[in-house]
Amino acid sequence: MNRFITYHKKIINRLVATGGSLLLLMVNFCAAQDLNFSQFYELPLLRNPALAGIFIGDIRVQSVYRNQWQSVTVPFRTSGISAEVNFPVNDYGHYLTAGAQVLHDVAGDSKLTRVHFLPVLTYHAPINGDELYVSASLMGGMVNSSFDPTGLRWDDQFVNGQFNPGVTTRQIIMQTGKNYFDIGGGIALSGPAGGAMDFYLGLGLFHANNPTVAFNTDNIKLGRKWAFNGGLTIQTSDWDRLTFYGDYFMQKAGNTADSIVKVGGQNVFMFGGFYTTDLVQYDTDDKVSLSMGAVYRWADAIAPVVRLDMKKFAVGLSYDVNTSQLTKASGAMGGFELTLAYKNAFTSRRIKEYRLNCVGF
Repeated sequence: MNRFITYHKKIINRLVATGGSLLLLMVNFCAAQDLNFSQFYELPLLRNPALAGIFIGDIRVQSVYRNQWQSVTVPFRTSGISAEVNFPVNDYGHYLTAGAQVLHDVAGDSKLTRVHFLPVLTYHAPINGDELYVSASLMGGMVNSSFDPTGLRWDDQFVNGQFNPGVTTRQIIMQTGKNYFDIGGGIALSGPAGGAMDFYLGLGLFHANNPTVAFNTDNIKLGRKWAFNGGLTIQTSDWDRLTFYGDYFMQKAGNTADSIVKVGGQNVFMFGGFYTTDLVQYDTDDKVSLSMGAVYRWADAIAPVVRLDMKKFAVGLSYDVNTSQLTKASGAMGGFELTLAYKNAFTSRRIKEYRLNCVGF
């Protein structure tokens, strides 16, 4: 939502009157905004690196594509994919998960583009027999940000109050791209919470190294972001279950005593609830299921969700209905989001000692 506000044309027109340097600062600020999805549970590494590997099976690949704000301005197109592979460490139920997350985002008239490549390692250890697990994770990789300055409007390109694209700006842009290293990590607790319930709780930290994100020489850093995660599955019958997810992200921005500007400040609370029924059951992990529910992003949007699981594959679809102050501009329309997922177990490992309990969607 912050990214949309930044690029809204009315605000851009106000900014150009104050000078090109403010526009460049806003581009830097936009580059610092983290991505949020309505089907946030489909990219667990975006929620908390420690959630990598918390599933029954050996390999999981999940992807998402989002097209937002097309009805109002230049659409924001965001896509992501994550992959995780579980490796047994010993005969006592310990696991190591190796994975990676890739995100690609293009936003606004300046085609502000970000590409994230973040590998992750997560270690899982049982603390109560082979059911309750504690997980610890480290994630770190490269982020590339870039923008197209020809899509920006500068104050010296306005003649008699009208923008003239034929006027060449005198604004000097030193660089249009930025690479930085980003580090995060997390911990999680997962397992059964009774005969018919499974749960997980997580605490994650993103941007632990406060990477410098400015395109110019300004000392603008990305503020640390804390993530609090939770999930619960309740089996209501042999064929039906309820699933609940929740995330709260807390990030602080502002000026520090040593004149460092920290950006990216956004507190986001989102939660969702779903009802799942098995249409066909082949065995415990090989089902055809239909899930229906909704996700709510506090003071932002509500998104109805439907998902179809077909044995090892799944497809999900959601649509954001805007509930924020931008409802008048957006007509309550946000954007479509499509997810695809694949999960499987290696034949050689299909034994109980090499399986993790998890909260299933």
